[in-house]
Amino acid sequence: MLRLQIRRARKTVPASGEVPVRERYVDTAGRNVDWGDSDDVERLVSELVDDALDLIVAAEDLGLGLAQVDTVGLLGLVAAQDVESAQWPGQWRIARGTATNRVPSVVDPQSRHAHKTAHSYRDGYKAHICAAPDTGLITAADLTEGTVADAAAVVGLLDGEPACTEVLADGAHGTGQLRADLRDADMAAVIKPPQLRVAVPGGHSVDDFDIDYAFDPACGEFSGTVTCPEGITAAITLNGHARFETHCHR
Repeated sequence: MLRLQIRRARKTVPASGEVPVRERYVDTAGRNVDWGDSDDVERLVSELVDDALDLIVAAEDLGLGLAQVDTVGLLGLVAAQDVESAQWPGQWRIARGTATNRVPSVVDPQSRHAHKTAHSYRDGYKAHICAAPDTGLITAADLTEGTVADAAAVVGLLDGEPACTEVLADGAHGTGQLRADLRDADMAAVIKPPQLRVAVPGGHSVDDFDIDYAFDPACGEFSGTVTCPEGITAAITLNGHARFETHCHR
């Protein structure tokens, strides 16, 4: 994908053709890299990323049109999203894990790589629909990037619906933000609450704790305490966490 975008950038921005790149020597079948040799793979990745960075730097001094800016910007995105710094400066390797909002295609850059679970993923978009429960007729629909949460699309689907509308949805839509938005719109939420999870079998869920906290928007900090079912109280950290490890008996 990076190799393809390098070629697109060189074609879209003709002036960048003066920038020497090694991409042109990369065999399309990948026969000039030993995929079983991590050092050789790292060499190839480093060469492609360096080529992309050279093109991006060269483009900074050019008067680019809107389409050219988009092409160079996408080059920067795909050059960075799947790599991380290697052992030495200027060396790059394939990163572990998947980047947030990863773009899986330079042909369709608005699509996204989305995970429902660790092993269930999709590349593309997500369709959201709103239907009348009595008739099943679809009253609104929207198509978003695949990483957009189900609840985030609901308000747009309900645009134009009257006050006192009763909104039925599954647990994936049961966020606090959506419930607040529906309350502000004078609508009733009939949404199954998310299932409470426990960290260990037989352990406590968040509902078993007494949480007393406040958030200061001026400094973006949390303050307060959390009391566990055993009556032990811990302070909430600046990151909004409370820790009980030292009080737990294993």
